[in-house]
Amino acid sequence: MTERYYSGIKDILSAIGLIKQWLTRNKALLITMTAILLFNIATHYQNLARHNILIFDEWYHAKFAWNYLNGVPFFDIHPPLGKLMIAWGIWINHLNPFSPDIFTVDTFTDRSGYNPDFIVNTWGARWLTALFGVILPFVMGIFSYSWTADKRLMVVITIISSCDGLMLAESRLSLINIFLVVFGFASLSSFIWWSNPKLSSQRWLLWMGGMLMGCCISIKFNGLGYLGTLITIYALFFITNRLKLSSWHIPTLKDIGLFIFLIPIAIYIGLWMIHFEFNRDDLITVHRQIWEGNQHLAQMWKETPEKENAYCSRWWAWFWLQRPIAYFFQSSPTHYTAIYAISNPLLHYLSSLMVGIFPIFLYIDTYDLLTLRFCLHFRKEELMMVYGLLIGWSANYLPWALVGRCLYLYHYTASLYFSIVLISYLIYRFIFCQQLLLRFIGCSLLFLIPLAFMYWLPIFIGIPTPHSNYDQLFLFQSWR
Repeated sequence: MTERYYSGIKDILSAIGLIKQWLTRNKALLITMTAILLFNIATHYQNLARHNILIFDEWYHAKFAWNYLNGVPFFDIHPPLGKLMIAWGIWINHLNPFSPDIFTVDTFTDRSGYNPDFIVNTWGARWLTALFGVILPFVMGIFSYSWTADKRLMVVITIISSCDGLMLAESRLSLINIFLVVFGFASLSSFIWWSNPKLSSQRWLLWMGGMLMGCCISIKFNGLGYLGTLITIYALFFITNRLKLSSWHIPTLKDIGLFIFLIPIAIYIGLWMIHFEFNRDDLITVHRQIWEGNQHLAQMWKETPEKENAYCSRWWAWFWLQRPIAYFFQSSPTHYTAIYAISNPLLHYLSSLMVGIFPIFLYIDTYDLLTLRFCLHFRKEELMMVYGLLIGWSANYLPWALVGRCLYLYHYTASLYFSIVLISYLIYRFIFCQQLLLRFIGCSLLFLIPLAFMYWLPIFIGIPTPHSNYDQLFLFQSWR
């Protein structure tokens, strides 16, 4: 017994020693990541409850979450998890003694779904989405690390992902797209990490990947784009392994059936079962209603295009940021206060450019040209990552061409971060390139992207802006 006791103490001390060694070796990484974390906390939680009204689709999502907590039946055209998470956030916030006593009520008396009984703590309805917004850049860093096992690339991508305004604006409101993107990329990261021969291939990663994929699909149906991305990436791994061009781990057919299909389906159905505790429906009926609801919307926009929302946009227009969405606007004699769903324009245009350029690089496949002119000597895992990013962008973007209903820029969020990783990867290669000009370009972009983020920050989070400065934030008339 005594020997076992001392053996346990030795194991604990050994583990502590290993942790200390890791902390010593990665001190710079930890300091950098801590600084990024504090920056994200500041941007996501600053005056989170300032605008205590239902903004844009909060009128649906926050109210549906309130319905769950109060046992009020309702119908929605999306799966239930996003609203359930907002409801859990509201419930957990009741235990928070420091929560601001700021409340939101339903002021839209002219709408058919007006509920005079609705009242919810504004901070409580938004803190969880804001937390997922804080987490997102780190998920993107882990996503890149799962491909390349490169810590420097992970840091660059985490920094640049922290400078996107679209998901910042979304995550500071009780909207559900932030859950979709975080769950989607976290699932892909788990599966790719398991498949990377340079990293640990522990089985729990497959379990976690399957559960996260189920959560992703349970937010919105376009989460299936991430499932399509994963399946296509594994097909790519299989082909390159057969050609002896790579050695990625590939799940067996049994594991594919379990982790990529059965577990996500079980999670999806299980979450609907929770929903049915509050709404006396069944799985077949509710999906038929969702299908009919979406068909009705598409038909309505087709027959009466004049009823389109002023901020509707076409799928092909997202690429060049033609039509952002004004979520909130308030005027005073000296200032305008606005919240816009708009990407960091510099980052958006650069990432869109990368989606157009990288396929050309891969198509011409002139290795010497890439090496000599662009300092892009792809390692195998990096080349696979580029293919994977293009697959992910296409799988989550192109299906929108088939949708006939009114669409908005936020529908691009599932694709946007694939292109952000592409431009981040190019900047990273430039920064650590031997050619001074390219190194200067890379360092300049790494400085200018956060600078552009700070310039447009007032319309990302609703900071009052003087009239004269406000007009300078809109480069094109279509942005207003």
